[in-house]
Amino acid sequence: VHGSHDNLSLPFRHSLEMAVPQTQLFEDEVPLIRSCPALNEIRLAEEIKDLTLEVKDGVRLQVHRIILAARIPSLRADLRGCLTEKAAVLRWPTVPLCLATSLITYVYTGQVEVTQANVRGMIAFAKMLNLTNLEKWGTNFMAKR
Repeated sequence: VHGSHDNLSLPFRHSLEMAVPQTQLFEDEVPLIRSCPALNEIRLAEEIKDLTLEVKDGVRLQVHRIILAARIPSLRADLRGCLTEKAAVLRWPTVPLCLATSLITYVYTGQVEVTQANVRGMIAFAKMLNLTNLEKWGTNFMAKR
């Protein structure tokens, strides 16, 4: 009887491990990628860019002030006004490229992929930028692990 119990518990344990994905896609109620996919296409093509994000190790990402201001209200004051080319750089020197890319993808699409590798950084970054949905999604992701 003991041996058969062990055999039954293995598939159950395996199914529980499989039930908790290592990556989870979260999205806004109405993801921007569905209502205006051209915004992300323009970002990926690096067209009409007017702001550079400089992240850890001096890596640069090209973005659009109006999109960041609309999607991250806590940045509006920093993005307001006429910026010179030198001032058109937003510096996040402690943010790794992979985390900045995830955030920018969310900003342009309304979707974010949360993983075991990025969840802690995502929560901290979301708190810093007052992005409550991202913070909540990261916390929910961690709670299921």
